Amino acid sequence: MPKQPMANISIDKAWFTARMHDKKLSQRRLGALLGMDQASLSQRLNGVFRFQLDEVADLARILGVPFDVLVQHLGVSPPRDSERQVLVMEHADERGVLTAAPPGEKRRVERPTGASRDTVAIRIIAPQLSFHGWIVYHTPTTRVDMQTIGRFGVIEGENRKRYLGVLRRGDEQGRWDVWAMFGNPEKPTARNIKLTSASPVISILP
Repeated sequence: MPKQPMANISIDKAWFTARMHDKKLSQRRLGALLGMDQASLSQRLNGVFRFQLDEVADLARILGVPFDVLVQHLGVSPPRDSERQVLVMEHADERGVLTAAPPGEKRRVERPTGASRDTVAIRIIAPQLSFHGWIVYHTPTTRVDMQTIGRFGVIEGENRKRYLGVLRRGDEQGRWDVWAMFGNPEKPTARNIKLTSASPVISILP
């Protein structure tokens, strides 16, 4: 998609810089996480080019802020049908390991009934399993929601690795194991990790 010049849209750079500082991210590092170089990110922050909605969605995930909040500070208007749709932010493999969804794929799916505007989606990519292609919905958070314990949830460890699985207490104090619902029933996907965030899954649809 060609870059589009920005027209009379104000970006709140002070707010954005503060969020980068909170996450200890340089502009160069953030650009790398977004799949662009520092110059491209700088052009967007200075209003030379328009942020695309998919880029904003990735920014929300990386910075740990609600999508709607980031939209307001970056001056991006979501499409009218976004009230009924959510973004597919990540893919989950057969072990429940999460990776960012590739930019070229279909990124919008229907929002589950009753789900909040902050809800996002994960697509299961595991061709050998009957769950392949299913969509998992959750509401991103920067804290550990204790309701995730013993439930299917989205979990992030201190090394920024992310998982889709069941959260259980680990062998060490303050450490946790992550078990994939459709993986090896005798071995956790991740063992004795320190949590940075955890949120329960709110819906799963084929």
